[in-house]
Amino acid sequence: EKETTMMEILTAPGMATPEEQLIGREEMAAMQKAIDERCSRFERKVLSMYLNGHDYHQIAAALGKTPKSIDNALQRMRGKIAAEV
Repeated sequence: EKETTMMEILTAPGMATPEEQLIGREEMAAMQKAIDERCSRFERKVLSMYLNGHDYHQIAAALGKTPKSIDNALQRMRGKIAAEV
């Protein structure tokens, strides 16, 4: 039986190449920098909760805000981050 090489594993269909992985890490670092520099503490908290699977109503209840203010915070962040990266 043929032994699988490391290159075959790294370039298997559906797997990112090492170059793609590096570019992905660089893009994530740029996005994190934009979030840290451009977004308020409230916006970062909203994003964190949203990325952890909470919906607008859950985030609003936890932060004492309305769902609309949560939506507004996420929309502001999209604009700020899109302008950066």
